[in-house]
Formats: sequence, C-alpha cells, structure tokens
Amino acid sequence: MAPEVFDAEYTSQTDMWSMGVLAFMLLSNKMPFWGKSVLHVMERIVECDYSFEEESWVDVSSSAKEFVSALINVDPEARLDAKEALDTAWLREDYPLPDEKPSKQYLNAVQNAMSQYGNGCDFKKLVYMIVAYGCSVEETLKLRRLFEHFNSAHDGLISFDEFRDAFNDGLGTYLDEMEAKRMFRGADMNADGLLHYTEFLAATMETIGLIDDEKLEDAFEFLDWDRTGYISKQNIKFMLGKCYTQEIGEKLLNEVDLDGKGYISYQDFYALFHQSKSKGYY
Repeated sequence: MAPEVFDAEYTSQTDMWSMGVLAFMLLSNKMPFWGKSVLHVMERIVECDYSFEEESWVDVSSSAKEFVSALINVDPEARLDAKEALDTAWLREDYPLPDEKPSKQYLNAVQNAMSQYGNGCDFKKLVYMIVAYGCSVEETLKLRRLFEHFNSAHDGLISFDEFRDAFNDGLGTYLDEMEAKRMFRGADMNADGLLHYTEFLAATMETIGLIDDEKLEDAFEFLDWDRTGYISKQNIKFMLGKCYTQEIGEKLLNEVDLDGKGYISYQDFYALFHQSKSKGYY
C-alpha cells in the first residue's frame, strides 16, 4: 500500500506507487518493504525505506532502477503519472502494450463477476481491496492486460464511457445503461467517477480464481493488526483513517457481526465468503 492510503487518501497516483512495487518485485524477485510484523512493514512504507543493494539488482539496468524510483516515491505529486510512465524508454521498448482483445467468453465472466461484486456488502469490498493490494505480478498479469484494454486512453483510469464501450464492443451487443452504471458504481469505491487499477482488480479477481482461503486469512490478519483474534471497530477505524466515521464503522461491523457481539470473529469473517448469497451476506 502507498503511504497516503494509511491516511485514507486514494488517487490515481496511489496506483502508480503499486506499479512501482510490482516493478520492483518483477525485477528482483523480492519485496521492497518487509518486516517481522504488519506495523513494521507499515513503518518502512511510510519512510520509503527500500534499496537496490541486494545482489539481485546487480545486473538490472540503471534505467529500470530509475523507473522504479520514480514510482516508489513518498510524495504522490512527485511520482510519474500513468502517461509519463508509459512514455519512459525502458517501459516503451522492453514492455510494449499488448494488442490483444479479450474473448467474448472472458468478458461475459468479467461482467458476471463485476455484477456480483456490485451486489456485495461494503466490508466484503474492503477485504477484496486488501487482497488486490497483496497480489503478485504473475497473479494479476491477465487482469492488468484486461485493464489496459478497458483503459483505451492509457491514462491509468477507466471512465464510465470506456467501461461501457469496452463491454459493448467486446460482447457485440449493448449493455443495459442502468446495469452498466450499477456495475461501475459498485466498483468505484472512492466514488470519484473513475475506476483505478486496484478498484478494477478487486472487482474482477474472481474471474481468475484469485480469492482463496490463504489470501482471506492474510486479509483477516492485516485487519487484525493488534492480534486480538478478531476485527474490532478500532481495527476498522485504523484501516479507514480520515474516511472513518462512527456511522461508517458501525455499518461495516454490522454487515458481518450478525449476532451483535460488537466485533467480527474469524468465524463471522469466514462465513461472509463461504455461505450462499441467500443467507443475507450480500
């Protein structure tokens, strides 16, 4: 996660940080930020404490390192934006954008996944966002290419028009306008009228089976940062930062804590992702 996420600030530049982290991992097969605990990792992220001193960086070009450094920058305004990143010689020459269109069958699966995601409760979407942040480059490659297909302007953000047109052109039919808007708004977590990469990833992960018990356990542990064995309102407050209000905190808690304990147990959490929609979890 980018440093500003801890203050509940999320813009397209947040995704550029994620791109830098992914590039770091792809080039070195290592994580830029690591630690013995979640809090230690958070501290290193806020301090932007990473380096190219490992042996795995010896044969990596200076232009690739400059690309990573220009993205893993604690100041969002100083990071490259999407257009600037795509225009760097290293990325343009070594990793050109693919010129392939998703199949109609794949787009149908994406439509179904995004429709289901839009029906989901806000707590579930929050967990999916956490999982999306933790996915590796290899795991998300197919979805990254799909994002690039939807983002015809190549500016790192999907507008509603791009979203609707990608489905209409790919499926060869017209997606109902109201349904398209519902799907789009369901994935637009920060309600800015645009789909950022991580939002898109969270809404489409089900199409390639990225949600499994191991990733859900990791997400639970991430939320349970104080290691109490359950997710409290305080945990939710810490996660949401400046966006937290008592009303939002109680809403998220009550979506999963169906028996009114005042916290979300692992059993509650597990049931959210494994019981049928008819049980009222969506």
